[in-house]
Amino acid sequence: MKDAYTKANDAVRRYTDEIFVDDETLSPRLSYNSGAYQSKIKAESGRASLGPLLDRWSSDIVLLQSHSDIDTALQNALAYLTQVRNFLVDVEATLNAGSDLSQTNLTSYKTSVGTAQTNIVTAFSSVSAQKQSLASQKITNQNNISAAQSTLSVAQRELQLKQAGSTPEEIAFQSAQVNRAYADVLYYQSELAKTVLRAPISGIVTAINIDPGEMATANAQAIALMSKGAFEIEAFISESDIGKVIVGQEASVTLDAYGENVQFLARVVRIKLF
Repeated sequence: MKDAYTKANDAVRRYTDEIFVDDETLSPRLSYNSGAYQSKIKAESGRASLGPLLDRWSSDIVLLQSHSDIDTALQNALAYLTQVRNFLVDVEATLNAGSDLSQTNLTSYKTSVGTAQTNIVTAFSSVSAQKQSLASQKITNQNNISAAQSTLSVAQRELQLKQAGSTPEEIAFQSAQVNRAYADVLYYQSELAKTVLRAPISGIVTAINIDPGEMATANAQAIALMSKGAFEIEAFISESDIGKVIVGQEASVTLDAYGENVQFLARVVRIKLF
């Protein structure tokens, strides 16, 4: 998703940069006169709205935290890319309708807009594929669970019938079938659980370093999480002073970021002797 955002951001803020004056204001203007008046108005209005939209999209990516959020984020990404695509169509129309640009600038602007449009089409296809893949995986997992649960229900009913009047061998066989069906249910539930990333502690997500669809690698940080609980500080104490410290003793702590005048209350929780 970061790649789609980067392509959209480049399309608006890089490839059409010279085409507009006062790009990042509420009143951007084309840097040339065009015969396509309606397209000119739509292009300038679109450029004014795309700056805040791209900023909002960037924030959405940073705040992306859960599997359910990914589905919504992909849907929003398609909407954002559609707005950028429509904006580029309007800009292209102003260039094709005749302008006071030199032939050199006209050719350069058309090339830039064409490159931006190609990148947006690529990004749209990629996000659509990710969204479809996510939806298919959800359906597959749910179907597997439903099928396993159905098999379990049938096996349980058959076991009840067998127990009502069957030989010990038949009962044992049917019991094995029930156990196998139950194991299938547990397996597919486990597989579904693997698609959800759960934090081992309560806290705040401070960074997400991986995109949906990207391969995760061993020993690489994917998500940074800051605990909401108390923090521990490890301090080194000289041999001459260590005898003065006991577990449970209160202490005052200062941090370089706040200066010596700001003190924090701390408590000794353990003493480690080397």
